[in-house]
Amino acid sequence: MSVLPYLARRLAVAALLVFTVASGALLLARLAPGDYATASLGVGATPEALAAARARYGLDRPVLAQYVK
Repeated sequence: MSVLPYLARRLAVAALLVFTVASGALLLARLAPGDYATASLGVGATPEALAAARARYGLDRPVLAQYVK
């Protein structure tokens, strides 16, 4: 019995697991009320500061671009 098919299967399962966990984390972050910029700067932050924080963390990008980055 060869080890290669076993390793290929294990690597495929590991890759699927990483993809699932990353997708779940992004989904939960998107479903949460508010965003990271509001949570880190507080509700009293100016709109300019919020916009700068969203740009710094990439929250102003589309969801797919956030996922790939």
